[in-house]
Amino acid sequence: ALTFSAANTYTGATAVIGGTLALTGSGALAANSAITINGGTFDGGPRNATYNQGNNSGIVFGANGGVFAGTGTNTLVGVSGGLTAFVVPANATAVVTANVNITNTTPHNYSGLASVGSGGTLTVNGRIISYNSGGEIWLGGGGTLRINNTANRFSGLGIWGAAGGTITAADFSALGSYAFLVMGQTPGGGAATFIYTGLATNTTFSFKPECLAPTILN
Repeated sequence: ALTFSAANTYTGATAVIGGTLALTGSGALAANSAITINGGTFDGGPRNATYNQGNNSGIVFGANGGVFAGTGTNTLVGVSGGLTAFVVPANATAVVTANVNITNTTPHNYSGLASVGSGGTLTVNGRIISYNSGGEIWLGGGGTLRINNTANRFSGLGIWGAAGGTITAADFSALGSYAFLVMGQTPGGGAATFIYTGLATNTTFSFKPECLAPTILN
């Protein structure tokens, strides 16, 4: 493992390829460094860090997946346009255990929680916070998103794009403190599926009128 315990002045991207890169104390990555994780773990520790993602692609996982960890709240900022917080390629497996705040410097742009390729899986165990565009978050790419935390702050969850996708949770009505809306699929998009693993009596759904109703499975 490699541990950063102080601020760094290197320039360019940060790539974690196998092994673990951890931050402790005042440890920090280079300013505005793009982050790629491929088969390794990036552990931000307890710091409440802000990562400015100029390419709007957030944290990018490679073909071998990886883990984005930490106990603090990590703010991912898209510099312009809509931010996709996590990018997972087809057939890769990635896990996020850190808390994540998704935002943009451009007001009212959507927050894409993840683009996950076909056969890929992103499991989010940390808390998800989104204040942009009414707090909506979206999945694209055709893969699977699993949300396990119930202390989130976002108001709606949807699937966009021709590839569609699948979102899984134990209880969609208990994912956060806001009144929650399952938005479904954007018009003209691919097949969208929402799967809940808890009791049917514990899950209620409310749909955004301009979106296509998804398939609901238990």
